[in-house]
Amino acid sequence: MSLMNSSKLISHILGYLRITKKLDSINSILNIESIIEECLTELEEINSFKYIYRKYNHKLEFLEDCAYDSLFEKSDDSYYLIACTLGYEVEQRIKYLSMTDSTKMVIMDACASAYLEEKANEFEKSNLDVNNLDNYKRFCPGYGESKLSDLRYIYDEIKAEKIGIILNEQFMMSPQKSMLGIVKKKIN
Repeated sequence: MSLMNSSKLISHILGYLRITKKLDSINSILNIESIIEECLTELEEINSFKYIYRKYNHKLEFLEDCAYDSLFEKSDDSYYLIACTLGYEVEQRIKYLSMTDSTKMVIMDACASAYLEEKANEFEKSNLDVNNLDNYKRFCPGYGESKLSDLRYIYDEIKAEKIGIILNEQFMMSPQKSMLGIVKKKIN
């Protein structure tokens, strides 16, 4: 399924680029819209999106930290630990652009970040018990008060290396356009 015409995707890309003013004025200078189109077309061709998950009905030990309290106000709700990636070819393309076209590299990086989120949304809608994404939250360690080191628990628990993700000692992922997190029903 193509995500290229999604206004939500374009909105996320512009957010990553920190473009908050009218696109028309900036676009006339940099031709951003056509570069975004080029990048999305290329991402459609070169990404090798992979996703792995595991469902839980009990809180794992690392989730007892108060940083996760807002996710787990109801102790009986199930949740998923997830990992996904766009693959190494996307990372290699961004690195190549960093040496040849820095403007396109920045835009490709933003496009790839937004694209990964949208591909994960698409996967979760069709493969998890997630009927309406508005009722669910994806949370990745390292945000808020959660520790970046919690990525290791998720990585090890769901064996993210099976889809080609490597997590180093500083908790950086390779390929860079990868994500480890928790998908949980929102508490009303």
